[in-house]
Amino acid sequence: MRVMPGDWTSTKIGRFVSLMPEGQIFTTRDCLTYGLRANVDKALSRFVMRGRIRRLARGVFVKDPFHRFKYSNFEIAKAKTESFGRRIFPHQSNVARECGFKGGEKDDTVFAIDGRSSSFKIGDKVIHLKEVLPRKRILHGTFQGEAALSLWEFGKSSMCKYALMCATLGLNRIEQADFRRKIKWMPAWISDYIKNRPWEPPSTEMLAA
Repeated sequence: MRVMPGDWTSTKIGRFVSLMPEGQIFTTRDCLTYGLRANVDKALSRFVMRGRIRRLARGVFVKDPFHRFKYSNFEIAKAKTESFGRRIFPHQSNVARECGFKGGEKDDTVFAIDGRSSSFKIGDKVIHLKEVLPRKRILHGTFQGEAALSLWEFGKSSMCKYALMCATLGLNRIEQADFRRKIKWMPAWISDYIKNRPWEPPSTEMLAA
């Protein structure tokens, strides 16, 4: 009996799923080596209907037949973003909230990526992936870089000694030195303010204000 391409694709993807541990997230793009896109989509849809895998978002799945695992929006967005060769970062508005520069709860539906802005759905929630400038990408990932991002988000009109102290609170002298080296990636209104200003630990009066 002749084996149809779709059956061959389904068999290969079935084997791929069988070998992965429960709870592992994967994407449609991980399966494209097993056949044409249309056949891959059909095979994955069948596996979802049979309960063998669970769809977390369009093109994002997990081997979780008993629904034992939960995933954050960031984890799902990270899998989707990285499947296209992109990187994902916390959005600077959330970085500013973590540093105390903005009120309210973190928005777990907004993230920054090193690509064009886009959106997709997780259940009934719309996830926004917003393009981030190359200079901002460099600042992500360290406390001193996130201090700069917080100032950036806070805005030019709010730049002052107190804002600078709040952003850099907790940085030791080595981190402070690295923070100052990063001024080349910051807007001129931040770098000009920081230049030639000696680092000084925040005073008790300043912190109590």
